Amino acid sequence: MNSAQTALQLESLLYNRATGWNRELPKHLDSSRTLVLAFGSSNLPPDDAAFSDLRAAFPQSVIAGCSTSGEINGARLSDESVSVGVYRFREGTLRSAQAPVRGREDSFRAGALLAEQLNGPELRAVLVYSDGLNVNGTDDLPPRLVPKSMSLIGCRADGAEPCAAERSMALHRCGP
Repeated sequence: MNSAQTALQLESLLYNRATGWNRELPKHLDSSRTLVLAFGSSNLPPDDAAFSDLRAAFPQSVIAGCSTSGEINGARLSDESVSVGVYRFREGTLRSAQAPVRGREDSFRAGALLAEQLNGPELRAVLVYSDGLNVNGTDDLPPRLVPKSMSLIGCRADGAEPCAAERSMALHRCGP
């Protein structure tokens, strides 16, 4: 099956601060139907070259992700790195939205704001990244958003270090 017939093209990459990218970024996959998911160590600063490289290579794509306590790429588990999946869909529309959550009391309001930004007849799935402390998964997404869509909730994880939660981040298009 050639790439014109394939419903999804996927490339995975790994970035390490010491060695850089394990291969060239697949810039040819950049499009309005491309989703770039990046999962990186909370020890990498938000302005690290990995994140600026992604924004430069995929200006049309939806870029999202979060910090982790270990990055999986293929069969390898790495630390102090960024694992990236680049997914180009043949059909469909990708949209992104974000809403700040400063505490548990903001969670439902943030869910309502996301619903306002994303709701529509074509909605099929919602992918949410949060800190896992102030958000209660689908309980905080309004019912008008959840029943007709599949909700995937990702909670940031940052290891056992006491101050790791202060360094956790969610990545959205232009940065954390």
